[in-house]
Amino acid sequence: MYTQRTLWRWRVSDYQQTVRPQLRGGELFFACGNYPLSMVIKQLSQSIFSHVGIVFHIAQIKRVVVLESVENAGVRLIPLSRYLNNYDGGKPYDGRVYIARFHKDLSPEQLRTMADTGCTHLASPYDMNELVMIMARMVVGSSIVRRPGAFVCSELVHDCFKALNVHFKYNRNKFIAPEDIAKDKRVEFLYRLL
Repeated sequence: MYTQRTLWRWRVSDYQQTVRPQLRGGELFFACGNYPLSMVIKQLSQSIFSHVGIVFHIAQIKRVVVLESVENAGVRLIPLSRYLNNYDGGKPYDGRVYIARFHKDLSPEQLRTMADTGCTHLASPYDMNELVMIMARMVVGSSIVRRPGAFVCSELVHDCFKALNVHFKYNRNKFIAPEDIAKDKRVEFLYRLL
């Protein structure tokens, strides 16, 4: 299991030479952003992580992509290299980026199931209302249920793993944050990319 202190000490690995050839698909992508919404998410979840996604390979075009849900685009696929080189107006992502692996080896069929589940949700909206509901649950202990068809990043990841009958635990505030996925004992951090 990781700690912030140990992850902060990790050196950045060379993506092209070291990391990309080792990626198997189905890896978890974690980000610790310095953007305003990232700071809110980290504060709400009392976490170092503000974002989580799933890495997939698209063999036909030799691309490594991240399936994610982000506030300005909803559910999308983005080349992983965009985070490292051209995320924000020609600049890399403002923050730290890590790759982790779910301990269980995922078969090609399981990867297809996860990818199919994620692709079913492409273009679904990011659920800004869910952030408000999360705050309400934290403040008043309400058990407000999220609206179907809209996702924050961790709900999208959970939904894809749930298709494999893998469940991540909801936290005491009745939602799954990037931190809750990162803390799962079946998740092992492998690389720091930024």
